[in-house]
Amino acid sequence: MTNKEKYMAELRNQHPDDPEEFLEFCSVFHDYNKAKKYGDILYTCTTYADIANKAVRLMYINGDIDDTRAKSEKFLNLLMPLACLDTKGNGHAAVYHVKQMLDTTNAREERKRLEAERRKIWQASQKGANTQPTVPFSKIIIEITDPESMRLFIAFLQSAGTKFSVTENRFFHGLTATDRPKECIAIEEASPWLFRAFTDLQLHCPDAATWIYSFQSDWITRDGITLSETVELIQQELS
Repeated sequence: MTNKEKYMAELRNQHPDDPEEFLEFCSVFHDYNKAKKYGDILYTCTTYADIANKAVRLMYINGDIDDTRAKSEKFLNLLMPLACLDTKGNGHAAVYHVKQMLDTTNAREERKRLEAERRKIWQASQKGANTQPTVPFSKIIIEITDPESMRLFIAFLQSAGTKFSVTENRFFHGLTATDRPKECIAIEEASPWLFRAFTDLQLHCPDAATWIYSFQSDWITRDGITLSETVELIQQELS
């Protein structure tokens, strides 16, 4: 059973009356309440433009999806059954409206402002606690399903003197083909190092695009994200 299958099974047990289409949508965020909030907005959408400007825009600004996922036909097809369209929805047709929204509105600027506000809140909490300010915490956790890829990546981390650990992680439940708990690599490093390393991964390691990432900091946690989303979050930490 894959991670998604296990999560979906748990959702079905907890919410047996919810339609399968909504549970599929929940699997994107791994957060039922967050998905419910977005689902309520999608229910008010009657056109592709509505979906782009009311629902996708908010998901993007909140940092729950990146540019790549926002413009993904596969992702948009998950949204179609939750909207009130006159005809059966088509993700391909909705892509145009999402691209137009990203290019003609201030969604990207709003996203950056929200991240900056979260950063300020964290900094204020440090001062309010009357403690010595600490360096913002950040960690990247990676599930690598291919043993050889994991071995090579560990060797790279060791040669770079990187702080990392290999452990079963709470974000990636499930079993391997041999019924052993899945192992993940947890990396805790300074953002400049992470940016250089993960940009290099994008350029020189095609397998890295198939891995599953989790990003954590003092003001944000994102699970089940892509490599491109991970790099974007690291960039935000450096801004």
